[in-house]
Amino acid sequence: MLQLVYILGSIIFLANSGQCELTWDTVYNLLSSRLDNIVFDVKSKENSMSRQISDLMETVTATNQQLATFEQRLSDVAKCSQQWSIFEKKLDDMDSHVIGIAAAEIGRRMSLFRRGLEQEKATSQSRFDFVRKMQETAQSDINFVMTAANEMQV
Repeated sequence: MLQLVYILGSIIFLANSGQCELTWDTVYNLLSSRLDNIVFDVKSKENSMSRQISDLMETVTATNQQLATFEQRLSDVAKCSQQWSIFEKKLDDMDSHVIGIAAAEIGRRMSLFRRGLEQEKATSQSRFDFVRKMQETAQSDINFVMTAANEMQV
């Protein structure tokens, strides 16, 4: 906007000082050119935002697909549990053994899942601690500089 005011001011100044011939075509061409630049800038920003939104939507879609896969696996485990009840009627001995295996597998997977969450939590905490230490160091450096500056003024 400031550039537009500058351009108009320059045109009016030059026209009043007699150094250039001011015509409506000249003013129109200058303003049209500037408007084209502004529209191009706005469209570029919209395209950038659209690209970011598209990337975010792809990430959400991928996450939803992973969640759907996990839910499908849980559904499959639930279906297996229903099938075990059918085998229970026919093969009592085999049923307890198979349920034990299924429970162990579910427990193993849950343990792996919990361990992964704990590792991620520990990693995030160490990153947070590192950032906090860096912030404390930067703050102490700023305090040192401010103290030195105050001493130099005195």
